[in-house]
Amino acid sequence: MRAFARRHKLPLAIFVVALLVRVLYLLAYSRSPLFHTHVADALYHEQWARRIVEGDIFSLRMDGVLYKAPLYPYFLALIYGLSGVGSFVPMLVQVVMMAASCVLLFLVARKTLGEAAAGLGALIFSFYFPSIYFSTEMEIPALAIFLTLLSYYLLIREGGWCSLLGSALVLGLSLLALPSNVVLLP
Repeated sequence: MRAFARRHKLPLAIFVVALLVRVLYLLAYSRSPLFHTHVADALYHEQWARRIVEGDIFSLRMDGVLYKAPLYPYFLALIYGLSGVGSFVPMLVQVVMMAASCVLLFLVARKTLGEAAAGLGALIFSFYFPSIYFSTEMEIPALAIFLTLLSYYLLIREGGWCSLLGSALVLGLSLLALPSNVVLLP
């Protein structure tokens, strides 16, 4: 474990800093009266996820046209199914995903721009308020950013066809979360 920590000191530091900032924000936000009051898209995602948990797995009983990408509500339903319906656990999972996204950003940037630029970029993203804010909202960006960066990481890492296949699969999942990611296909 110590050898791993020494070898990956900078990515671990980035993860810890990003996680600490987001957890502190989540704990402060959880005391707000708005924490359990979801509106607009967050409310739509929460209601869709509750329907899935209640047995409407294919969303057949939903009124109207499904105008949102489906992955995020299913992701939320999975968390609800494992932890119970509530706001804190899904937001905590998203906080961890966004902290991991900072590390993925570092790893991708280090391969293309060098360690100094990668560290600076990851540190800026760690403190970038929209990134912190959306990690604590029941919104698509946390999942979409994580999947997109994971796809990039798998694409550039040395792993042969398995990495390429993994990258394509993860990018496909990111398209189910955020269809506008289709511009990344080329």
